[in-house]
Amino acid sequence: MTELAKQFSTKAKYQGNLSAGLPLLIVSALQTELSDALKAVPGVEYVEEDAELEGSPETVSMRNDEQSWGLLRIDTAASGLKGKARPSNADAGKHVHVYILDTGIRTTHAEFAGRAIPTLEVDHPYLKACAARDTGCAQDRHGHGTHAAATVGGATVGVAQGATMHAVQVLNDDAKGSYANVLMAMDWILQHGQKPAVMLTTATGASHVDTSRSLKDAIDKVTEDGVSVVVGAGDGTANACKSSLAFVPSAITVGATTEKDELLSSSNFGSCLDLFAPGSNIKTADILSDAGLVDVTSTSMAAAHVAGATAVAMAADPSKSAKEITTQLISTAAAGALIGNVNGSPNRLLKIDLSKQ
Repeated sequence: MTELAKQFSTKAKYQGNLSAGLPLLIVSALQTELSDALKAVPGVEYVEEDAELEGSPETVSMRNDEQSWGLLRIDTAASGLKGKARPSNADAGKHVHVYILDTGIRTTHAEFAGRAIPTLEVDHPYLKACAARDTGCAQDRHGHGTHAAATVGGATVGVAQGATMHAVQVLNDDAKGSYANVLMAMDWILQHGQKPAVMLTTATGASHVDTSRSLKDAIDKVTEDGVSVVVGAGDGTANACKSSLAFVPSAITVGATTEKDELLSSSNFGSCLDLFAPGSNIKTADILSDAGLVDVTSTSMAAAHVAGATAVAMAADPSKSAKEITTQLISTAAAGALIGNVNGSPNRLLKIDLSKQ
């Protein structure tokens, strides 16, 4: 890999870690340069063109509900408690690290109570590991990442109220990024990430994203390394297999539901989904202050519920592998819980006992 990298004079290149990370080289080059390099250094398995990814679209509003209905809906211990406060469990998900590949996190928000850590900024070929106290690093100026992080593990609105959230900024202030950014982040997490761990990304791409071998190989590698990967189905009212990371079987792919237990009208759907979770009007942290809350509608909120549930399951039984955790979440989901047409998707709604650590 090093010999191949030397063939390119540009500084716009990133080399993965062959032993501990991903065996990849990301480089900005002309077609002729690439051709010459491949002739000079044979043995490259495949070449793939970079493409854009973006944060799954969200609708943000304010309803002033006391608590997110989503937490009540997924909690097996809260059956029949609709509209009532769910008992908090500050140990749920404790000692589990959730890496949120998004627009960053407003780590100073009260919902995180010191459990959200600035971790990494990525914008190919730029990569910066954050100092843990540098709140300006991987800072969220868009909102997408903070919304997801608080739903994962916020102190009052989160699923895993004891988990540690890591801000991994792979999308810019307009929620735009690329395959390259996500791959670099995964390579870094494989080398430096703390375990037990969950990785959440809700980025979606063009219709040809399902042809990306590099993204599939990377997610497979991360999962094999013991990190559960959760992805959102996307919000295009389309087949999730074609427009999001949902096409990767080793990832846990999540569609969104409404308070009426119906398929959210904007949610992608199809056979690539593993299960559904609440995604409509989910109360979560805002980025405009350290105390503000908003209601967000998106499959990113649904995926965040599942990422939090994954952290809770990991904390309850650290001996289980990432694949075993995935199997557990799918098998304990409520079958047939969704009402109406699910457009060929598995009719399973996330359920977990949030009283357990």
